[in-house]
Amino acid sequence: MRVGGRRFFLSLTILTASVCLALGITLPILKLTQFGFWTTEHSLLSTVNVLIKDGQTFLGLIVLIFSILLPVTKLLYLLLVSTLPPQEIVRQHRRLSALEWLGKWSMHDVLVLALTIFFVKSQGVYDASSLNGVYFFTAAVVLMILSYAWIRTDGMAAAPEPVPVQPEPDT
Repeated sequence: MRVGGRRFFLSLTILTASVCLALGITLPILKLTQFGFWTTEHSLLSTVNVLIKDGQTFLGLIVLIFSILLPVTKLLYLLLVSTLPPQEIVRQHRRLSALEWLGKWSMHDVLVLALTIFFVKSQGVYDASSLNGVYFFTAAVVLMILSYAWIRTDGMAAAPEPVPVQPEPDT
């Protein structure tokens, strides 16, 4: 595939990840039903809002930073790096490694959400189920990981081949 074709698919992937992330943050991710009658639905944004209003400011800020701000920042950085020429991507290797490290936190968010649903269900008071927001958030995380891999592949392809060092003959 030509680099131009790869860049088109990369841009399309980042655009799709942006839409999925916006939906994953705003759509309900969790539905809680108490005694079969009362139901509440929570998105990531409403969860942060409820935590802060209930006095759980530290936990609310942690969720805000790691579940909302970090993925948005990563997505913006992916967008920026995707516009660079491949030679510049090679020079940005350290920043891309940091981006890879940050990307691992996004998958942890999905795992924590799954464990939260399991925990709430096991308590017996509430029935919990995941809603569409979880799937959009997960899709955004996977698409960002895929975008990073494509950017890294482009950068590796543009990296100059190391010149083998010839040993000096003994005299």
